[in-house]
Amino acid sequence: MKEVITVALLGAGIRGAYVYGAYIKKHPSTVRCVAVAEPDQYRREGVQKMHCIPEEYCFCDWKRLLSLDKMADAVIIATQDSMHYEAASMALKKGYHILMEKPISGIAEECYDLAKQAKECNQVFLLSFVLRHTHFYRKIKELLTQERIGTLMSIRHCENVGYWHFAHSFVRGNWRKCAESGPIILTKSCHDMDLLLWLADSDVVSLSSFGGLSWFRAENAPTGAAKRCIENCPYGADCIYNAETFYMNKKKYKWAVRAMTNDTSRQGIIKELKEGPYGRCVFYCDNDVMDHQLVNLQFQNGLTASYSMSAFTTDFYRETTLMGTKGEIRANDKLMEIQVLEFQTNLEEVITINDTTDGHAGGDDGIMEDFLNAISNKGASGGQTDMQSSFKSHLLAFAAEKSRLENRTIHFGDGTKI
Repeated sequence: MKEVITVALLGAGIRGAYVYGAYIKKHPSTVRCVAVAEPDQYRREGVQKMHCIPEEYCFCDWKRLLSLDKMADAVIIATQDSMHYEAASMALKKGYHILMEKPISGIAEECYDLAKQAKECNQVFLLSFVLRHTHFYRKIKELLTQERIGTLMSIRHCENVGYWHFAHSFVRGNWRKCAESGPIILTKSCHDMDLLLWLADSDVVSLSSFGGLSWFRAENAPTGAAKRCIENCPYGADCIYNAETFYMNKKKYKWAVRAMTNDTSRQGIIKELKEGPYGRCVFYCDNDVMDHQLVNLQFQNGLTASYSMSAFTTDFYRETTLMGTKGEIRANDKLMEIQVLEFQTNLEEVITINDTTDGHAGGDDGIMEDFLNAISNKGASGGQTDMQSSFKSHLLAFAAEKSRLENRTIHFGDGTKI
């Protein structure tokens, strides 16, 4: 009989409790959560109750949990980004298998060191690059492997962040400042760097990047705008970034409200809008990450790619065009449609991925399945998102930021230290 894998959960926020925790709850014959570390009492007790965890295995501090004797097969690290490096280092030394939220770290030297540590250990260490694990992107990879469009020559990939999502996470929220988490090309777009490396099936030899923080700045605030949306701002509901309008829509933006406050009653939301960071006018925040960025990449196999990230879109989705010698693929993960167009036959096939799974279109479940299978198979993860391949995506992100700041092309292999 297959043994149940035990997990300690470090961080019980949206990802920890409502993604990984929910998966564990649904698969009791495969995995069990036996410990939790979370400073927020409400969230910690919520996970404790959900998984029937004894009080002695509930901790306010993940450092305390990791300082004790090993109490599970694996840890899931879903803490704030700045804590990832130290938590993973401690967990590796204790012999835990690790699934960790991206990014590895906002500091390049820590990424180098953790990749080195992981290589020297026998534990499974996966980073949560969920896009590879969706049926949608796996189908695209399958089409490329089958050479439906011949030899792949170029990729055009766009990440449309969505004006409302950008305002929540990258203007008002936890990922608004480079010093606290890292540049957005790392904290948000390392997902996409990983995806491009996977689809191209080649390493990058050079890249260049451009971008800026152009709109969410104090000088762009409308005349007379209040510092907080709830303070009788003259623009009120007419402003597309009005925090009160957004967070009061609990049904549509449930995840954002949960991230903002534990008290999701009307009174709780109003209190947060009056006192917390999410109630601020988007033009009067302390944000400094880019609101649009472009990266151009040259791969070792001759393939070229462009990546574009923009805050100024109606919704959050990705569009990818892959151009080959015999045809092209046009994909939109909001529509869940993949168009395959062949030059010679003029054939146009539309493939619709009928996946209604919550959580990155099935990617959240997919990464958990791969992680647990890797542990059961003693490390045979199928080469999906192991630490060494994940590290490469981070190097691209750091290089892109270096290129943007120094206004020059970065060439890998010329001795440049990223």
